[in-house]
Amino acid sequence: MFCYQCEQTTGARGCTTVGVCGKTPETAALQDLLVHSLKGLGSWAYRARTTVGYSNPEIDQFINLAMFSTLTNVNFDESRFPDYLTTCHRFQEEIKTHMHDAGISTLGTNSPHWGDVPDPVNWNIMDAVKDDVCVTSFMDVGTQVGIR
Repeated sequence: MFCYQCEQTTGARGCTTVGVCGKTPETAALQDLLVHSLKGLGSWAYRARTTVGYSNPEIDQFINLAMFSTLTNVNFDESRFPDYLTTCHRFQEEIKTHMHDAGISTLGTNSPHWGDVPDPVNWNIMDAVKDDVCVTSFMDVGTQVGIR
């Protein structure tokens, strides 16, 4: 776990075992995974809007809601994250379908700047959790994409 999200961080350097605010490493992993997934969704939403003129206000609202769920340090309910993550995946697939139907390729290439972290644009979170949509599976994957 590494978190430097709030003003309570230890020594203004970040929390590394448990957050001063009460955040657990498990919650931190889920938040990191959601932010990583939202990077991919946001990239697809931007690409669809600029290439085929497709936008969905529901997706825009979801991105704001889901991102806010990672910014507040007052609600560490881990049970809400599988829904956020599966919704993020569903919206990303919806956008890809619209682009494909418009004749735009949805095959991407891995960006070299991600190093050993999966590229959020081309990564399929459901493959990563092997369709085991539960908090524990998402936590395990979250440790792979979080800040180290």
